[in-house]
Amino acid sequence: MTRGFSLIEVVVALVILSTGGAAALSLVVTANRRIQQAWILELALFRATEVADSLEAEGGAAYPGQSLEPWGRVDWTSVGTGLIVMVRLGSDSTRSPSIQLAVTKGS
Repeated sequence: MTRGFSLIEVVVALVILSTGGAAALSLVVTANRRIQQAWILELALFRATEVADSLEAEGGAAYPGQSLEPWGRVDWTSVGTGLIVMVRLGSDSTRSPSIQLAVTKGS
């Protein structure tokens, strides 16, 4: 009876361990990316509500405008009895995610 492990057993164990390590590293990188995206989305939503509150406090009759931010762009315009605030994330405003807030008087 021999003691120890054969070369094949060691190679199989190393392959399994390295696959698990790579999967764990991939999970950490993906989680970090999602946390960063959520943080940017939170900043954008905060800025959109800040703009909407400010324009509503001014009486709601806002001229169209925009504010450039490091994470994207905020556009606003008055429509009927309310206003619309649009937040676009990223530098490419046509394909990047966006948030739209519609505020009407009395809401």
